[in-house]
Amino acid sequence: PRAITRSIMTRCMAANGMDALCNELQEFLIRQGKHPEQVGDKLKGYTMALLRLLTPADELLLKYRYGLFGCAEESTGQLAKRFNTDEETVEKVVAQCLRKMAITPEWQSIKPLTRLHTIRLK
Repeated sequence: PRAITRSIMTRCMAANGMDALCNELQEFLIRQGKHPEQVGDKLKGYTMALLRLLTPADELLLKYRYGLFGCAEESTGQLAKRFNTDEETVEKVVAQCLRKMAITPEWQSIKPLTRLHTIRLK
């Protein structure tokens, strides 16, 4: 999964110089998927609203990719099978979704809350 994450970030970084925005969002989604108990209900609600900005298929893809909201985390290969496509397409779509969400006012308003939460966890 770490190599897959790097591959997705490489695609995200190449697009429009948005590497920092995509990276922050992806790190938050990874952290929320791996440690949902450390994310408050309010922040979970904001994340759900952020995901709803995507198409239903893209929302589901990210939920499975990052293991969000009760979905088991799946590899790019597993997602390719689930969505009847290839791994490269899955990586491209995930990177596009990250870029799309990273520039929204919704993410910009959520982002400071994720930093505060990170500080409290340490």
